[in-house]
Amino acid sequence: MVTLIPEQPDFNGSTAEELVWNALCRQLPDAAAIIHGQRLTGDDKDVEIDFLILWPGAGIAVVEVKGGRVDVVDGAWFTSGAQGKRNRLPTSPLEQAMIAKHTLVDYLRPRLSRLPGPISHLAVLPYTELPSDWDQPDAPRRQLVDGTEIGSLASKIATQLRFDFDPERHDLTAGHEFVLKNLRRTNQAVENLKLRASEISD
Repeated sequence: MVTLIPEQPDFNGSTAEELVWNALCRQLPDAAAIIHGQRLTGDDKDVEIDFLILWPGAGIAVVEVKGGRVDVVDGAWFTSGAQGKRNRLPTSPLEQAMIAKHTLVDYLRPRLSRLPGPISHLAVLPYTELPSDWDQPDAPRRQLVDGTEIGSLASKIATQLRFDFDPERHDLTAGHEFVLKNLRRTNQAVENLKLRASEISD
């Protein structure tokens, strides 16, 4: 069974994220792990990864999910909800995923002797159908999954991981357990008798 972290995520009312989560749970192999809402703090930014997929033998995928209908007008990205309200996005969904990926790599690289395979980024737009002539310079079609492709989501992720694989840099035999251990760290405060006594006194 796929490892789920957490086992029952709080999607904060996002039907798009819930749809993607359910698709991943159905389609990924049992050895894979899915982390929802992984937070990371870099030197100059804080990021939250919608879905981080650890896929042994394939690599790691950073997935950004954007609900509503997503459009691009004159290079600017917009999303429209069910009520038709249109909002401009400060960055494209794929750029969000790319920034999160680089933050993840910067965090893991000094902590691991080697990264287990390629780390790829994708964006999923479950309520958008992209046109057949899609040609956006900052968002290659291969890295986008639209609503018509949810049934083959895992296959799209696997294809991107293969695209990014470099046999000279990536070791697909390296396990993901050390990645999980670093991302889900346990740190307990040291008991200090002097501070404890101060607490009691206060």
